[in-house]
Amino acid sequence: MKKIFFTTFCVFLFHPTLADILTLAAYDPTYYAIIDDLNTTVGRAGILTGVSDIYYYYEPFSGNLTLTQTEWLSDGLGDEVPADYNSTFHYTGVTFNNMHDILSGLIRDVDIENLRNQFIEYQLTYSQPQIKIIHSLRYILLQQDTNIMNLTINRLHNHNGKNKNAFRIWAQTLYNHSKYTGETGFSSGAFGVAFGFDNKITNSFVYGIGYNYNSTSIQNVSAGNNILFAYGQYHLNYLFIDATVGYNTGDYDMDNNIKGKTNSYFGDFTLTYENDYNIMPSVGLRYIHNAISPDNKNINKYDTNLMMFVSGLAYDYQSSNDGLHLKASFSLTYDIAKSDKDIIINIPEVNYTFGLNETISPLGLEAGFLVNLPIGRTNLSIEYDIGARSNYISHTGALRLAYKF
Repeated sequence: MKKIFFTTFCVFLFHPTLADILTLAAYDPTYYAIIDDLNTTVGRAGILTGVSDIYYYYEPFSGNLTLTQTEWLSDGLGDEVPADYNSTFHYTGVTFNNMHDILSGLIRDVDIENLRNQFIEYQLTYSQPQIKIIHSLRYILLQQDTNIMNLTINRLHNHNGKNKNAFRIWAQTLYNHSKYTGETGFSSGAFGVAFGFDNKITNSFVYGIGYNYNSTSIQNVSAGNNILFAYGQYHLNYLFIDATVGYNTGDYDMDNNIKGKTNSYFGDFTLTYENDYNIMPSVGLRYIHNAISPDNKNINKYDTNLMMFVSGLAYDYQSSNDGLHLKASFSLTYDIAKSDKDIIINIPEVNYTFGLNETISPLGLEAGFLVNLPIGRTNLSIEYDIGARSNYISHTGALRLAYKF
């Protein structure tokens, strides 16, 4: 008996979920079998002698399989003619594992492995855009959390030990543009707004709480993130001790079809020394945990942990009487510990697992400048920061307004 080879020549449906998203069709126009080999086929008017032109339509996500075939009838003169109807058979609960048993009464030699390989290829192709999103979001979340920590340090040094005790409220807007030129390259733009307060309760200690919302566009993907963070600074003579902790949660959507959720938590600890020449060397640690959860059940939740060492140098000028404040900074960062796992694709229908990853470079550079202008009880700040890793660069501009009571 002739073996049927399956070929995917039509994809019928695209739905937001995986159910019924794919129909594999098989067709062998040269197939012919005598009726003795097809004992489950029931003929209609006329004497059934054989079948040919078999079509299979299989929906692997729902397990539905439909078979249609042309039936041949004896014309009573020793020849055959095609019937003016097609016989149709419907099956449910069909898997790659039991398909051969179900079809054995009709076709005893179905090439299930060929169909399985087609299904794997389709799933990998279908998952590629989602994998690219995950790679992009790794950088986006890392950049969002880093921006919060960098901007917080500069905000604190506008409220350091040179100032009198005060309670202050602030609001901030920022724009970020990032670009990655690696294998899963992307370009993104993000707009953010933030507000909060900080309170200097002694000449040495400041604490504050803030909220930030970011809206990010990555080609045809939109993402929204809510970030809540707390921060503090202790000032002792020429030494500043800064710390920030925060939680970032959000979701993403690609063409109103591919969706998922993100969350991360982060923290940093920085020691800064200021000498009489306004030179401020610093060292610190950052910790960031990111998790990305696609709605696609075939892609595992992706999470990573990152511990980063930061060493920097800044020139920080602040005139007397809380006047003009200028700052320029440069830092090196290095990932001293991280769990950069593979993105895992599971295809349980065919018992197949596939992992892939694109590693983030451990070495990074950061630089920026700040201009702060006090106007009475109000402070207006303009800030620009740039961050870079291998194949990756990020630009962030921020405008901040603060009012001191």
